[in-house]
Amino acid sequence: MPRLRLADRGVVRLRLIRVRLTGAEEEILITSLLDEEAFPSSLFKHLYHLRWGIEEGYKKEKCWAEVENFCGRTVHALKQDVLAKVLALNLTAILAWVAQWMTKRLYQERRRDYQVNFANALSKMKDNVVRLLGLEPPPGLLERIVCAMALEVEAIRPDRSFPRDIKSTKPKRFHPNYKRCR
Repeated sequence: MPRLRLADRGVVRLRLIRVRLTGAEEEILITSLLDEEAFPSSLFKHLYHLRWGIEEGYKKEKCWAEVENFCGRTVHALKQDVLAKVLALNLTAILAWVAQWMTKRLYQERRRDYQVNFANALSKMKDNVVRLLGLEPPPGLLERIVCAMALEVEAIRPDRSFPRDIKSTKPKRFHPNYKRCR
C-alpha cells in the first residue's frame, strides 16, 4: 500500500486502483478509501464516469463564463464580477432546463435525441440578463429567451470517444477592460 508523508502531519495511506476504459486504455485512480470489502474496485469505474458532470461544470465556469476574466482590480469588483457570472450561469441553467423540455417535444419525431446547447444558451443569457432583471423587463422577454435556447440544440451521441489531443497550453491572459493613464 503506497504511503504519502505530509509535512508534520503523519502518514496518509492510499489505495491505487487500475480501471480499464474502452479499448486498451487504462486509468490509475488514487483513493483514501482503503476498505476493499466496503468499496470494491469494480465501483470506481462508474464513479470515475460520474465525475464528468463536475468537469463540465468547471468548463462552463472557466471557459464559457470566463469567471477568471475580471473587469476591475479591487476586491469588491472581483466579488461582483464572480457573483454576476455565477448568477448568469444559474439563470441560464434554469431557463435551459425549461428549454430542454420544449426541445424534447419539438424534436421527438427525429431519429436522435437533442439537448440544448448550453454555450449558446449562456450567450443569449449574457445578452439579456440586465434587461431581464431590470425594474420593467420588456414583455415576453423571458419567453423569447427560452424559445431561442430551445432552437439552439445539438444531437446527443452516446458512447462517442475521441483520442485526446494533448498540447502544451499557455495560461489565458485576460486584458483588463481599462488601462491606467500613467
